[in-house]
Amino acid sequence: MSSEEVSMPVWHEKQLRAATCAAGVAMDAITMDERAYDQWEVSKNEKNITFEIFSKNIHPADLERVRSAFAATRAIVGALRD
Repeated sequence: MSSEEVSMPVWHEKQLRAATCAAGVAMDAITMDERAYDQWEVSKNEKNITFEIFSKNIHPADLERVRSAFAATRAIVGALRD
């Protein structure tokens, strides 16, 4: 690493959980933009969007596959996009 590069701090799970709790971040909630509320027919008054609320419009034949993909995505540490 060159002298111009800055090393990033290493955060451990305990620190991250404390930080998300202090910031009021819900670990099991889904965040959506305005268009997604309309697309998925979720009330904009809904404050805690869980997978169960989100998935009410997913076809029953697809539900387990989507649930597995959702769980796998949530297991990824870090940004979903670059």
